[in-house]
This record gives sequence, structure tokens and C-alpha cells, in this order.
Amino acid sequence: MRVAVIGSGISGLAATWYLGRTNEVTLYERGPNIGMDASSVELDFGNGVVHINAPMRVFFEAYYPTLCQLYGEVGAAYEPIKYSGSFSHRGDRAYFHYRNFWLGNSTLPFLSGRSLRLPTAWRLGLALVQLVGHVRKLDTKSLPDTLSLQEYLEQLGHSELGNRFLYPTFAGICTCSYEQVKAYPAAIILDYLARILTPSRVNRLTHGV
Repeated sequence: MRVAVIGSGISGLAATWYLGRTNEVTLYERGPNIGMDASSVELDFGNGVVHINAPMRVFFEAYYPTLCQLYGEVGAAYEPIKYSGSFSHRGDRAYFHYRNFWLGNSTLPFLSGRSLRLPTAWRLGLALVQLVGHVRKLDTKSLPDTLSLQEYLEQLGHSELGNRFLYPTFAGICTCSYEQVKAYPAAIILDYLARILTPSRVNRLTHGV
């Protein structure tokens, strides 16, 4: 059978790989490179080459079990990483910085560096812990699809957490604007937060996306 697959995102690549074992498959991509909305850049480092994703791409096994199964079947190696995040206004010093600390096979995010001395960072960290605790008791499927993330955070009194942490975080994850993050259905974002903010590992593809 001759099959056409449109788009070389991860779904298109997976479909092409699976179908290509028994069919003649042509993959169409209008962009200059195949892949998701990120590309891998090779940089000389020491005695070898490292692969850097632009923009950065990491994933949690707890939220992406099907993706991890796919990587295993196609032989795409991935590895746990020591992950950190830093937030600042353009031109200013970071007001919030955290690192994932290793505890055996698990990781635990916690404030790091200058943030340990900043009341603002502690306030944001506490608000995030409160939000996650709230979300884990919540049936996110009960939330209406029309309820946006911004509306939900305002109802809970967590607007500062949204502006200083959640909106920039998800703008980076989804490669979109702050306004698009604010308008996103709250149920989807909250479900993601509840499942990733655990001691589960943070991973990256060893050879880039």
C-alpha cells in the first residue's frame, strides 16, 4: 500500500516509522527540516559534540508513558538530567531560580542560589506548592473547557504565580505567547502540573529531538 503522511512532527514521524515497515510511505513536510517545533544544534564541546535543542525540550516519564514506549521501540535513547530553571525580567537579575536535586532515582525541585535569600522567591515557591496540593485533590475533568488558566488563577488568588512563573514556563514549553497561555483551558494545564511536579525524573533525548 502507498501511504502519504502530512507533517513531520512526532506523530508524523511515528506514523511513518510504524507504517513504513509494511508499506511504501512518503512523508511530506513544508518546513526546511523534519521534526517537531524544535531543532537540534551541534556544538563542539571538549573532545566531542553535544546536541542542544532550540528551544529546549525535556519530558517527564510520569506524563508521557506512551512517548517513552515509542522511544523504546524505535531505539531512541534518552537520559535523566539535572534540571534547573531561572526567571527574570529582561535586563534584571533573576527573581526565582530552582534546581532539581537528586534523591536516589528521584528528583526534588527546590530553590537555589540567590533565590534562597529572596522573600519573593519563597512566596512564589509556597504559592506553587499550595496550587499543586489543591490541584491533586481536584477532579480536573469537572472544570468547564471554557475556563481559562488566567481565570482559574484569579479565582484562587494566584495571579502573581501566573505572571511570574506559570505563564513564562508554559510559553516556553508550548512555544507560544503569554496571552495564548492565559487563554488555554485550565483543566489541561492543571492536570499537567499535578502529574509532573512529583519526584519523577526529568529526561531529554540523548541525541536531541
